[in-house]
Amino acid sequence: MSDAVIVALITVTANIIIQVFSAASQSKQLLEKLKAEQQLADANLQAKLDTFQAVQNERIDELRRQVEKHNGVLERTFKLEKDVAVIAAKVKE
Repeated sequence: MSDAVIVALITVTANIIIQVFSAASQSKQLLEKLKAEQQLADANLQAKLDTFQAVQNERIDELRRQVEKHNGVLERTFKLEKDVAVIAAKVKE
């Protein structure tokens, strides 16, 4: 083989090796960037879920307070109906 062919083969081989290492380095950087972006997205999603859960808990608490108030009104209504029945019975006597 001539010296020119050997030099050309060495040059091509060196360029291929450089390209492989460059591609590997770029892939690693891209992977790290994607992982960082995914962590940020996960943190944002968790924050949104926490906010949603807090809002839902507040809504549930408000509904619970309304139900308790309603139940109190019903209890007083039943007591009043009972008292009215007793008074009506006394009036009939």
